[in-house]
Amino acid sequence: MIPTYNRKELLKECLESLFNQSYPKDKYEIVVDNDGSTDATEELLREYEKKAPCKLRWFTQQNKGPAAARNLGIKNARGEIICFIDDDDIAHRDWIKNMVTCFSDKRIGGVAGRLFPKEPKTLVEKYCGRNISLDYQRLVYAGTGNAAYRRDVLLELGGFDTSLRTHEDRDLGIRVQLKGYKLKYCKNAITYCRFRSTLKELIRQEYRGAIGLMVLGKKYPGYFSPYYYILAYTLKALRACVIGVIKILGHIMANGRSEIKYTLFEQIINVTLLLADLAGIIRGALIRYNG
Repeated sequence: MIPTYNRKELLKECLESLFNQSYPKDKYEIVVDNDGSTDATEELLREYEKKAPCKLRWFTQQNKGPAAARNLGIKNARGEIICFIDDDDIAHRDWIKNMVTCFSDKRIGGVAGRLFPKEPKTLVEKYCGRNISLDYQRLVYAGTGNAAYRRDVLLELGGFDTSLRTHEDRDLGIRVQLKGYKLKYCKNAITYCRFRSTLKELIRQEYRGAIGLMVLGKKYPGYFSPYYYILAYTLKALRACVIGVIKILGHIMANGRSEIKYTLFEQIINVTLLLADLAGIIRGALIRYNG
C-alpha cells in the first residue's frame, strides 16, 4: 500500500519495484492511496494500471494527510496482510515474500522491515546517511516506510489516528501492543529510502516531528515526558557544539584540512536540527490533543 501526494516521478520507481517482486503476481495487489494530488498522478496511475503484472488499484480523496490516505486503502484492501511503503521508497525484490513469512505466529500483529538509504546525492543526504538511524529493531513501532500489519488488526483498531499529522505510525504500534499483539522485526524485508535533500526540508521535518512527539505524549502520558525531552535536547545541543569544536581541532592538528569543511557543515546541521527540535517540543507542549 502506497499513500502519495504530488510525487508522481518518485511514485514511478516505487511502483516498478513492486511490479518486480519475486512473490507470485496472482497473490498480491498494489493499492495506491492518492491524497488529492494535483500533479497528474491519476494519469500516471491509469497508465501503470494497464501494464501492471499484478492487480493495481487506486483511490483518490481530498487532501487529508497520510493517515487518512492509508485508512482509505485499508478500507478497500482485499488481502489479509497489508504491507506499507512510502511513495519515494524502493522495495527489494524479495520484500513482500520476506514480510509475509514473518506472520507465521498469529500473535504477531505487525512487522517492521529494514531500511537502507539510497545513494546520497547532496551534502544534506550524506549527513542524514551518517547521522540518522533507520534501524527499527530497538523501537516500539514500525515506521510505515517499511511495515506490515494484519488487516483485521488494523480494522479492529480503527486504522491510523487521523488527528495526528506526524508519528501516526508510532501511535499505531503502541495501540497494537496495548491490544495484546506483538510487533516483530524482519531484517530481510528490505526497502531503500530517500532522505530529505535540502536543509530547509530537513529542518521542517525535525520541527514537525518534535511537535507531533509532544502531541503524542499527551495521548500517552506514560510514554513521553515534555520536560524530559526539553532537557535532553538542550543537553544534546550543547554536546554537539563541544564535539564539533573537538573534531575540527583534531582535523587541524592532523593536517586533515580537507575534512574541516564537511565537519563544520555537519556540526552546524547538528545544532540547527536540535534547535528545531527544541522549538517543536515547546510548540507541541502548547497544543492540546483532540483525538
